[in-house]
Amino acid sequence: MLSAIKDMNIGLLYMFPDPSVESHLVLATAAFAGLTLKRVIIQCGEEKEEKYLKKFPSGKVPAFEQDGFFLTGGTTIAYYLARLAPECGLIPSDMQDAALVDQWISFAEHELDMKIDDLGNEQAEIPMFYVLHLMERGQGAISRLSEHFVMRFYVLGEQLTLADIVITSVLTYGLHKPEKYGIGQYHQRMVEHPKLAPVFSENSLRPNLAAYDRARAIEYPEDDDEWEDKSQSESESLYQHTWRWAI
Repeated sequence: MLSAIKDMNIGLLYMFPDPSVESHLVLATAAFAGLTLKRVIIQCGEEKEEKYLKKFPSGKVPAFEQDGFFLTGGTTIAYYLARLAPECGLIPSDMQDAALVDQWISFAEHELDMKIDDLGNEQAEIPMFYVLHLMERGQGAISRLSEHFVMRFYVLGEQLTLADIVITSVLTYGLHKPEKYGIGQYHQRMVEHPKLAPVFSENSLRPNLAAYDRARAIEYPEDDDEWEDKSQSESESLYQHTWRWAI
Protein backbone atom coordinates (compact mmCIF):
# COMPACT_ATOMS: atom_id res chain seq x y z
CA MET A 1 0.00 0.00 0.00
CA LEU A 2 2.75 2.43 0.98
CA SER A 3 4.78 1.74 -2.16
CA ALA A 4 1.67 2.48 -4.20
CA ILE A 5 1.29 5.81 -2.41
CA LYS A 6 4.88 6.72 -3.22
CA ASP A 7 4.42 5.94 -6.90
CA MET A 8 1.62 8.45 -7.41
CA ASN A 9 0.75 12.06 -6.65
CA ILE A 10 -0.70 11.92 -3.17
CA GLY A 11 -2.33 15.34 -3.42
CA LEU A 12 -2.17 18.95 -4.53
CA LEU A 13 -0.05 21.60 -2.85
CA TYR A 14 -1.29 25.14 -3.45
CA MET A 15 1.54 27.65 -3.20
CA PHE A 16 2.69 31.04 -4.46
CA PRO A 17 5.27 31.38 -7.28
CA ASP A 18 7.76 32.66 -4.68
CA PRO A 19 7.22 30.02 -1.97
CA SER A 20 7.24 30.77 1.73
CA VAL A 21 9.22 28.92 4.37
CA GLU A 22 6.06 26.89 5.07
CA SER A 23 5.78 25.74 1.47
CA HIS A 24 9.37 24.61 1.45
CA LEU A 25 9.12 22.65 4.68
CA VAL A 26 6.16 20.79 3.14
CA LEU A 27 8.16 20.08 -0.02
CA ALA A 28 11.16 18.96 2.04
CA THR A 29 8.99 16.65 4.15
CA ALA A 30 7.46 15.08 1.06
CA ALA A 31 10.90 14.64 -0.52
CA PHE A 32 12.36 12.96 2.56
CA ALA A 33 9.33 10.69 2.95
CA GLY A 34 9.46 9.73 -0.72
CA LEU A 35 6.04 11.20 -1.48
CA THR A 36 5.09 13.09 -4.63
CA LEU A 37 3.06 16.30 -4.55
CA LYS A 38 1.59 18.11 -7.52
CA ARG A 39 2.24 21.82 -7.17
CA VAL A 40 -0.60 24.20 -7.95
CA ILE A 41 0.84 27.69 -8.35
CA ILE A 42 -1.56 30.49 -7.48
CA GLN A 43 -1.02 34.21 -7.83
CA CYS A 44 -1.26 36.65 -4.94
CA GLY A 45 -4.92 37.48 -4.46
CA GLU A 46 -6.30 34.18 -5.72
CA GLU A 47 -6.41 32.90 -2.15
CA LYS A 48 -9.16 35.46 -1.52
CA GLU A 49 -11.34 34.31 -4.39
CA GLU A 50 -14.51 32.32 -3.82
CA LYS A 51 -13.19 29.26 -5.64
CA TYR A 52 -10.22 29.00 -3.27
CA LEU A 53 -12.14 29.93 -0.13
CA LYS A 54 -14.69 27.23 -0.85
CA LYS A 55 -11.93 24.67 -0.28
CA PHE A 56 -9.86 26.61 2.24
CA PRO A 57 -12.08 29.04 4.20
CA SER A 58 -9.10 30.49 6.08
CA GLY A 59 -7.59 31.69 2.80
CA LYS A 60 -4.16 30.53 3.92
CA VAL A 61 -1.29 29.43 1.71
CA PRO A 62 0.18 26.83 1.46
CA ALA A 63 -2.76 24.48 1.34
CA PHE A 64 -3.16 20.78 0.62
CA GLU A 65 -5.93 18.88 -1.13
CA GLN A 66 -6.37 15.12 -1.30
CA ASP A 67 -9.58 13.51 -2.55
CA GLY A 68 -11.89 16.00 -0.85
CA PHE A 69 -9.64 16.35 2.20
CA PHE A 70 -8.31 19.87 2.80
CA LEU A 71 -5.53 21.20 5.04
CA THR A 72 -3.79 24.53 5.50
CA GLY A 73 -0.60 25.48 7.34
CA GLY A 74 2.88 24.26 6.51
CA THR A 75 3.57 22.35 9.71
CA THR A 76 0.11 20.78 9.77
CA ILE A 77 0.53 19.52 6.22
CA ALA A 78 4.06 18.31 6.96
CA TYR A 79 2.83 16.32 9.97
CA TYR A 80 0.18 14.67 7.81
CA LEU A 81 2.69 13.73 5.12
CA ALA A 82 5.12 12.34 7.69
CA ARG A 83 2.36 10.16 9.11
CA LEU A 84 1.55 8.84 5.64
CA ALA A 85 5.06 7.38 5.57
CA PRO A 86 5.79 6.36 9.18
CA GLU A 87 8.76 4.23 8.16
CA CYS A 88 10.68 7.37 7.16
CA GLY A 89 11.12 8.14 10.86
CA LEU A 90 10.31 11.85 10.74
CA ILE A 91 7.92 11.34 13.65
CA PRO A 92 9.48 8.96 16.21
CA SER A 93 7.40 6.06 17.48
CA ASP A 94 8.64 6.66 21.02
CA MET A 95 6.24 9.05 22.76
CA GLN A 96 8.95 10.99 24.59
CA ASP A 97 11.02 11.45 21.44
CA ALA A 98 7.89 12.54 19.58
CA ALA A 99 7.22 15.09 22.32
CA LEU A 100 10.75 16.45 21.93
CA VAL A 101 10.15 16.82 18.20
CA ASP A 102 7.00 18.81 18.97
CA GLN A 103 8.95 20.96 21.41
CA TRP A 104 11.64 21.84 18.87
CA ILE A 105 9.09 22.53 16.15
CA SER A 106 7.38 24.95 18.53
CA PHE A 107 10.75 26.59 19.21
CA ALA A 108 11.42 26.93 15.48
CA GLU A 109 8.02 28.48 14.78
CA HIS A 110 7.55 30.73 17.80
CA GLU A 111 11.06 31.65 18.93
CA LEU A 112 13.63 30.94 16.25
CA ASP A 113 11.55 32.17 13.32
CA MET A 114 10.77 35.49 14.99
CA LYS A 115 14.34 36.03 16.19
CA ILE A 116 15.80 35.20 12.79
CA ASP A 117 13.49 37.76 11.26
CA ASP A 118 15.14 40.19 13.64
CA LEU A 119 18.63 39.10 12.61
CA GLY A 120 17.64 39.58 8.99
CA ASN A 121 17.29 43.27 9.68
CA GLU A 122 21.07 43.64 9.51
CA GLN A 123 20.47 43.62 5.75
CA ALA A 124 18.23 46.67 5.88
CA GLU A 125 18.99 50.37 5.79
CA ILE A 126 17.70 51.24 9.25
CA PRO A 127 19.36 53.04 12.20
CA MET A 128 22.27 51.15 13.72
CA PHE A 129 20.94 51.30 17.27
CA TYR A 130 17.81 49.48 16.14
CA VAL A 131 19.85 46.87 14.28
CA LEU A 132 21.90 46.24 17.43
CA HIS A 133 18.73 45.85 19.47
CA LEU A 134 17.39 43.26 17.04
CA MET A 135 20.70 41.43 16.91
CA GLU A 136 20.74 41.14 20.70
CA ARG A 137 17.24 39.66 20.69
CA GLY A 138 18.15 37.21 17.96
CA GLN A 139 21.39 35.95 19.45
CA GLY A 140 19.57 34.24 22.34
CA ALA A 141 17.59 31.88 20.12
CA ILE A 142 20.53 31.23 17.80
CA SER A 143 22.88 30.55 20.73
CA ARG A 144 20.49 28.00 22.18
CA LEU A 145 20.36 26.21 18.85
CA SER A 146 24.13 26.35 18.41
CA GLU A 147 24.76 24.90 21.87
CA HIS A 148 22.30 22.08 21.26
CA PHE A 149 24.17 20.89 18.17
CA VAL A 150 27.65 20.89 19.69
CA MET A 151 27.43 17.13 20.34
CA ARG A 152 24.51 16.22 18.08
CA PHE A 153 24.06 15.60 14.38
CA TYR A 154 20.32 16.25 14.52
CA VAL A 155 17.78 17.43 17.09
CA LEU A 156 17.44 13.93 18.57
CA GLY A 157 21.07 12.97 18.02
CA GLU A 158 21.47 10.49 15.17
CA GLN A 159 17.89 10.48 13.88
CA LEU A 160 16.71 13.11 11.42
CA THR A 161 13.16 14.16 12.30
CA LEU A 162 10.49 16.59 11.23
CA ALA A 163 11.90 19.09 13.73
CA ASP A 164 15.15 19.19 11.75
CA ILE A 165 13.27 19.92 8.54
CA VAL A 166 11.30 22.75 10.15
CA ILE A 167 14.41 24.26 11.74
CA THR A 168 16.40 24.00 8.51
CA SER A 169 13.59 25.59 6.51
CA VAL A 170 13.52 28.53 8.92
CA LEU A 171 17.31 28.87 8.88
CA THR A 172 17.61 28.64 5.11
CA TYR A 173 14.82 31.07 4.48
CA GLY A 174 15.59 33.56 7.22
CA LEU A 175 19.32 33.58 7.96
CA HIS A 176 21.73 35.05 5.45
CA LYS A 177 24.89 33.29 6.72
CA PRO A 178 24.19 30.36 9.10
CA GLU A 179 27.92 29.70 9.51
CA LYS A 180 28.29 33.16 11.03
CA TYR A 181 26.21 32.07 14.01
CA GLY A 182 27.87 28.74 14.79
CA ILE A 183 25.29 26.50 13.12
CA GLY A 184 26.89 26.25 9.70
CA GLN A 185 27.84 22.57 9.95
CA TYR A 186 24.35 21.51 10.99
CA HIS A 187 22.73 23.62 8.29
CA GLN A 188 25.11 22.33 5.62
CA ARG A 189 24.53 18.73 6.71
CA MET A 190 20.80 19.20 6.28
CA VAL A 191 20.70 21.10 2.98
CA GLU A 192 23.18 18.67 1.42
CA HIS A 193 21.27 15.57 2.53
CA PRO A 194 20.62 13.51 -0.64
CA LYS A 195 16.86 13.52 -0.10
CA LEU A 196 16.62 17.21 0.81
CA ALA A 197 19.21 18.87 -1.42
CA PRO A 198 16.86 19.19 -4.45
CA VAL A 199 14.40 21.20 -2.36
CA PHE A 200 16.84 23.38 -0.45
CA SER A 201 18.84 24.17 -3.57
CA GLU A 202 15.87 25.85 -5.25
CA ASN A 203 16.69 29.45 -6.08
CA SER A 204 13.32 30.66 -4.84
CA LEU A 205 14.00 29.49 -1.29
CA ARG A 206 15.89 32.56 -0.20
CA PRO A 207 13.88 35.77 0.01
CA ASN A 208 14.60 38.71 -2.24
CA LEU A 209 16.85 40.67 0.11
CA ALA A 210 17.21 43.55 -2.33
CA ALA A 211 13.44 44.02 -2.46
CA TYR A 212 13.33 43.77 1.31
CA ASP A 213 16.01 46.44 1.69
CA ARG A 214 14.12 48.83 -0.57
CA ALA A 215 10.87 48.28 1.30
CA ARG A 216 12.50 48.80 4.68
CA ALA A 217 14.35 51.90 3.52
CA ILE A 218 11.03 53.46 2.54
CA GLU A 219 9.35 52.68 5.85
CA TYR A 220 12.23 53.50 8.19
CA PRO A 221 13.85 56.96 8.07
CA GLU A 222 17.58 57.10 7.42
CA ASP A 223 18.04 60.04 9.79
CA ASP A 224 18.42 58.85 13.40
CA ASP A 225 17.01 62.16 14.68
CA GLU A 226 13.89 61.70 12.60
CA TRP A 227 13.56 58.17 14.00
CA GLU A 228 13.83 59.39 17.58
CA ASP A 229 11.10 61.96 16.95
CA LYS A 230 8.57 59.22 16.27
CA SER A 231 6.01 58.61 18.98
CA GLN A 232 6.44 55.68 21.33
CA SER A 233 3.39 53.93 19.93
CA GLU A 234 4.78 54.14 16.40
CA SER A 235 8.14 52.79 17.54
CA GLU A 236 6.52 49.88 19.33
CA SER A 237 4.56 48.97 16.23
CA LEU A 238 7.73 49.01 14.16
CA TYR A 239 9.36 46.61 16.61
CA GLN A 240 6.70 44.07 15.70
CA HIS A 241 7.66 44.04 12.04
CA THR A 242 9.27 41.01 10.49
CA TRP A 243 10.78 40.77 7.05
CA ARG A 244 8.48 38.06 5.74
CA TRP A 245 5.81 40.58 4.78
CA ALA A 246 8.09 41.93 2.05
CA ILE A 247 8.48 38.56 0.38
